[in-house]
Amino acid sequence: MRNRVIWSACTVFLSPASFATYSAAADSTYFLDRPSIVSKKCSNFCRLAKRFLSSTTRSRGMLFADQPRSLEVMPEKGETEKPKDGFILRQALRLGGFYSGESINQRAADKLYSTILAQSEDAAWTEILQLERSFRGEHALTVLHVWMVLYRLRNEDEKGRQLSQVLYDSFQDDLEQRIRAEAYDSAMQGNQGQLAEALYRNIFQSQGEQDRSILLERYVRRELNCLGLTDAIALFQGRIRFSALF
Repeated sequence: MRNRVIWSACTVFLSPASFATYSAAADSTYFLDRPSIVSKKCSNFCRLAKRFLSSTTRSRGMLFADQPRSLEVMPEKGETEKPKDGFILRQALRLGGFYSGESINQRAADKLYSTILAQSEDAAWTEILQLERSFRGEHALTVLHVWMVLYRLRNEDEKGRQLSQVLYDSFQDDLEQRIRAEAYDSAMQGNQGQLAEALYRNIFQSQGEQDRSILLERYVRRELNCLGLTDAIALFQGRIRFSALF
């Protein structure tokens, strides 16, 4: 059954002529053992598919037991180069601080944190470790991956210390926003008035007249209803505008 699945996936990458020629080979290992007869793209995809399917049935003792390797990825095109055209543009970027150590560290920290979040929020954790798909579970994994990167950066002296601080600040800022969003989700599932209480804590820092949070709750519920009436395509394309306040 597993080979049949891989075989079906591989045929997507074969031309009609190639598929007709080799359709008799129902076992995908025929192609895996003879990479010269199929496109490199198909052969590589078959190997990835077979590795994925085998990993799902692998025992826990075999997981993460492979040899360590560098996690480095190739930079995107133009990422490490300064603009070649436009003296004025280069000077403007330099004057604006684009090439400053602070800006470089912030861009690096943003990329690192995006990578950390992508790894921590991978749904595979639920299957591998039976971790709950919740704010608490994802937060715990995020903390773990942030720590791993910070641990590595300790070996980089002052430069590593500076990047560590920027990464940690980004993590703290994001954490604060996530905690607030979680509070709103819980409030929406609770009794009437809980959302206003959450808004009072998060928006107004529990200071001043609480009537403001009641008014803000009314605004939030109205906009949620408006969003519910908004076509999904408009959301996917970013074509929305919130209601006027007055």
